Amino acid sequence: MGYIRYYIKPFCFAILVFLLIFALFKYSMTPSGYKIQSWNVVSDFENAIGRNNLGSEFYKVTKKPATIIISSNVDAEHLLSLKEGSTKYLYIPQIDNSYFTLYIDGKQIGTLGFKDKRTGHFWYQPVIFELPENFRNITLEISGIYEVGMDFGAYIIDSSQLAKYSILLFLTNSLLHITIGLSLTISVILYAISENLIPEKKRAYLYLALGSFFGSIWMFDLVGFPSLGSQTTFLLFRKIFLCSAYFGLSAFITGFSNVYFEKRTSWDKLFALLTFVTALALTIPTTSYVFKNFTNVASLVLSITAIYIFLRSFKIYSNILFGFITFFATCVVYDAVVVMFSFNLKLMSNYGIAAIFAGLAYSVVFEYKEMFVKVTLTHMKSITDELTGAYNRGVLSEITTSKNDTFVYIDLDNLKDINDI
Repeated sequence: MGYIRYYIKPFCFAILVFLLIFALFKYSMTPSGYKIQSWNVVSDFENAIGRNNLGSEFYKVTKKPATIIISSNVDAEHLLSLKEGSTKYLYIPQIDNSYFTLYIDGKQIGTLGFKDKRTGHFWYQPVIFELPENFRNITLEISGIYEVGMDFGAYIIDSSQLAKYSILLFLTNSLLHITIGLSLTISVILYAISENLIPEKKRAYLYLALGSFFGSIWMFDLVGFPSLGSQTTFLLFRKIFLCSAYFGLSAFITGFSNVYFEKRTSWDKLFALLTFVTALALTIPTTSYVFKNFTNVASLVLSITAIYIFLRSFKIYSNILFGFITFFATCVVYDAVVVMFSFNLKLMSNYGIAAIFAGLAYSVVFEYKEMFVKVTLTHMKSITDELTGAYNRGVLSEITTSKNDTFVYIDLDNLKDINDI
């Protein structure tokens, strides 16, 4: 029972934080207002959709770059739920595309990406556009390298709902950049600490530093890019981003087992090798479509590895680090399920990555602090007399004097005889 009590509190706290972020996503992606219920497919140049009508939410993985134009008419009665006289906005919580254009009654209102170079990558952050006071038709032009979709639909909202957009933008943009910066900073800290350790420890912390660095590169897959060059460089960057996830986990398992356990087990070596080989396998696909299918299968490896790290963490006897690892494992398993079954949910691995390395940083700094205290105590013992607590002659090497100082030295005869009594 004591063992359970030791871990139950950080476990519950980690799950609570996960549920809180999940709830914030759900809240910010379901504003009050009018949700566009259907879209007419005006153009489907590459037959990517293969249908004339779409529902409010749709998603399609395409074998080659595709562009669709969809349209929907909005009657005045549809907007009765909005605050009268308030500015109206088109709010899209997530749209999978490389280029996007919004037209209102045939007039262009806004765009994402570059029209002449449709190799951007937008799929995680929300988009919002201010609408004119009166309008009848909304038309969207959506291009994608390997996917087109609108996972959570599109809403017409008034200004009272802008807070939800701000929350979602913070979760998917501002906080994302913070977590990337945090992971990069932690990798530098781990590397700096490794420079002051014995060779065995140094190697372990270098692996952890590498893991944190690769984790930060992984999170760039969630960042929006107006263009990633050609289709070839687009695929290259995606490989770099996602392969980093598996290289990072491989390095983490190696460093983690060396720091917190006497030696690596066969299971440690197996999972480190499995994630490393998966990273190498992800470099093989030659098209974005095949790469997308590869990543869906590879996400299962991420999920199983995260569960293994979670189970392994029971034996480190650090409830704080255990809490961080629990949150990490929950986020990764959740994302693996979302990717494998194409659920319309936001991914959360970036929070888990930041959490696990923040936990490591806390653990390492705490360990480093304890080492510093031990060194300080050892040093104090070397310059003080154990019996009387008075300074011994060792302190003379640490005293700095100037020409205005006076130094008094007293020699007691037969002091040893007195101490021996």
